[in-house]
Amino acid sequence: MILYSFIVRVIDEVHNDTSIDKHGEIIFLLDVLQSFDFIFMLHLMVEILGITNSLNIALQRHDRHFLNALSPIKDIKDELQGMMVGKNLCLRL
Repeated sequence: MILYSFIVRVIDEVHNDTSIDKHGEIIFLLDVLQSFDFIFMLHLMVEILGITNSLNIALQRHDRHFLNALSPIKDIKDELQGMMVGKNLCLRL
């Protein structure tokens, strides 16, 4: 999320540069990047990628038996479903 603030700052600096004649496109891009929907999706993606990374690490362990790998899969599925219920998302796993 630290990178996000730098991206917005650079786009804002480009917007302030009078030699660039695409101010409408830059303003639109800033509006989109700073919208609630974009920020919400960004946070949701960070959470989901963190959860799936944990699952990926668990499944890559070579000493884990296949049947034992089903437990972390069920845990991750339950965690993702809990996120969907908490955020009122209409998805099915």
